[in-house]
This record gives sequence, C-alpha cells and structure tokens, in this order.
Amino acid sequence: MFWGQRAANALGMFRLRWGGESSLTTGLLGDVPPEIELSDYGRLPASPRSECPSGLLNGESLNVEPIADLDLFFERLYSYYCEKGLWCIIIKWIVELLSVGFTICFSGFFLLFVDWNGLRNAKCGMDAVESGTKPCDLAKEALHEHPLTPLTLSKAIVVGYLVLFSVYWVFCFLRFFAQLKDTLGIQHFFYNSLHITDSEIQTMPWATILERVVRLQSSSQLCVVKDLSTHDVVEHLFRHRINSSVMHASEYLKQFPSPVISIIAKFISFVSGGFAAVLIIIAFVEESLLEGHIFGRNLFWYAAIFGTITAISRAAVADELLVLDPGGAMSMVVQHTHYMPKRWRGKENIETVRIEFETLYQYTGMILLEEMASIFLTPLLLLFVVPKQVDDILQFIADFTIDVEGVGHVCSFSAFDFQNHGNSKYGSPHNVPRAQRSSQGKMEKSFL
Repeated sequence: MFWGQRAANALGMFRLRWGGESSLTTGLLGDVPPEIELSDYGRLPASPRSECPSGLLNGESLNVEPIADLDLFFERLYSYYCEKGLWCIIIKWIVELLSVGFTICFSGFFLLFVDWNGLRNAKCGMDAVESGTKPCDLAKEALHEHPLTPLTLSKAIVVGYLVLFSVYWVFCFLRFFAQLKDTLGIQHFFYNSLHITDSEIQTMPWATILERVVRLQSSSQLCVVKDLSTHDVVEHLFRHRINSSVMHASEYLKQFPSPVISIIAKFISFVSGGFAAVLIIIAFVEESLLEGHIFGRNLFWYAAIFGTITAISRAAVADELLVLDPGGAMSMVVQHTHYMPKRWRGKENIETVRIEFETLYQYTGMILLEEMASIFLTPLLLLFVVPKQVDDILQFIADFTIDVEGVGHVCSFSAFDFQNHGNSKYGSPHNVPRAQRSSQGKMEKSFL
C-alpha cells in the first residue's frame, strides 16, 4: 500500500494496520491527533472466542462477537461512506443489475433479431415515395421472425456470449443478497455506535467520521493516528487530488501547440464552415430544400458531415492568446499529484517529457481501447512477464516487512524507522543507501 512512486493504488483505501500503517491521518482528520507512540500501543484482553480485538462495534464489550477481519470491516466502513448510505448502495446495485440486463437484451436484439440486409434495402420516407411503393414497415422488413434459423457459426457465438453474460447477471443478482447482510451490519455500526444517519453522511466530511471512530476507541490504544498522507491516500481524497489536477494537466498539454496542424486545421475549418453556413442559409430560406438529394444523399446528411468536420478542425486550432509556460503549468499539476520524477525536472518544455506525461492523462477513448486490449493482454502478462518479477516482489516484502508486537507484520516504512530508511535530504537525522529509502522522501513527508 505504501509502495510505488505515485501512490496511485489508493484503492487499498482505509486498510487500517494495527500500528504504524494507519490511514487515520492528521491530514484527514484536519486536527492535531492524539500523541500515541508505538510503545504505548496495547492489545485488548484475550477473548475466549478470538484473538482479534472484539470491542469496535459496541464499546469493547468482550461479550460481543469479535470482528473476524478488521481490514475488510474498515474497507466496508469506508465504502459505505463513499457510496452515501444504505439506500444509495441498494439503488446503485439495482441500477447495475438493470444495466447488465439491458446490455444483454439490447445486444441480443440487434445481433439476432435485426435483419441488417433487409434494413439496408428497405425503402422509407422520400425513397418510398419516389419508388411508388408503400411506406416501409420496419417490423416486417427488418426483423427476423425466427432469429436462430438457420443456426450459423456467428449466431452460435452470439448465443454463447448472451449465455455467458446471463450467467454473470445471475451471479451479480445472488451477490446482491450476499452483500446486503454485511451492508446492514455497517449501517447498524453507523447508527448505533457512531450515531450517524444516512442523511448526515451525504454532507458529512470524512474527517468527522474518523474523529468519531477514534473517540469510540478512546478507552484503549487500538490505533496509532499518524499522518500518512503521502504514502497512503484514501480513495475519495485521491480522486479529489487527481480530478483537481486534470484542468492543469490539460493546460500543460496545451503548452505544445503544433503550428503545422493548426494551419491545416484552420483551412479545413474555413472550407467546411463555408459549406455548413450555406446549408444553414438554405434551411432558413426554405427548409424543404434540405430534402433534395446530391450524389444520392440529402442535404441533411451533408449538413451533419460539414458541421462535424468544422467542430473537430476548430478544436485542433491552437489558442493564439495562450501564454506558453510549461514549467509553471507542470508545477500546478505537481501541487495536486505530488508526482515529479527527477528526469522531468528542468525539462518541462521537452517533447519527450510531454509524451511521457501524456500517457498519464489519456483521452477517454484511448483508455477504453486499453481496457479492451487488457482482456487479451492480462493473461499473457500473468503467464510470461509477472513470473519473472516474482523473486523481486518477494525479496522486497522480505526486506521491508517488520513485526510489531501486538500489531503484526507491517511495512517497515509505516514505523518511521529513520535509522534504517532515513534520507537526510528531507530532514532525517540518518542517511541510508538509496535502495533502503522511500521514493522522494515520502516517509519523511508523511511524518511531518
């Protein structure tokens, strides 16, 4: 959770490690946390049922059934907050089920029932009038009465796809009821232990909820409240930082205009805009003229084409009033992302930096294509690439895992061990080899 240069995998969200690796941070609480040292940490008295702390839900009463998996419990607690209460969660699940069901029905209808050849040859509107035929009935001309006759290979693949997704829908439906019990338990904890209703969750800051959780445990040192804001970021705060940086990232990418593309785009916009303007004037003079045909297409079709070309070409034209300052634009991004590799420093105006930066802020369409490609690439990576890295991963875990009494095994950085991981460049009294330090002083920044 603490590892990685960008802390991008914040989806570990609120995995409360009993000890130094706490997501209950001073940055999240907004107030100065209680001064709790690792040496003051204590384990609850042993429970006859379980070794894990048992009093989180009801004032640490040992007569209550203990929480079997605290990481999972706190993850559910955080998810309940992010999804804004029980009814929002239930409605979200129902909408997801309806969306998957609609996708199955929608794709099945268009892939099996629609006769695309009949639809292509159907005569409708002005075409029907000109040919002297009756207006078309799409229900008869463009739909198969028996979609599976004959059963071809392509139809068999479609049927297999529909069956697979139908099984997935049934799985989601059953999971809905399986997760409902756990969600009701979290709601009970919010209502009866934290005294927070679903309506209050809608606008209550996360820091307030954390304060109540810490206050609930005031009778025993169950958590060490430390600022781990650089290493460990809960999801909604991470999303807030990333979303806040998007506008500045766009401004940085605008610092690299292409004069050639801009000149060509201006010409294309001028030509297509001229045709679009003529068609608009024709529509004002006599809109029936737009139903006329040129080269087999009516003028409505040409208006849509020229309008689209004009919009795209104008978007490609560089802003002539833009003040070029790549370094300043990059600094605004870094304020939110806290990510600035050394190889970028002083080279913000270099094309190679722009290309590398652009891979982190891709267009939605490109992200979608990568997601689709990952369906095929992920198995290959797991089979041929990841096995080669297993030794390095295990070695890292072995080198940077410590055992804290009463806490368990945690990442050694979470204990703020400056003697073994300190970096004097960031204020540590000790300086260790680079391989033992956190990237860019993240441990020191978190401690401060």
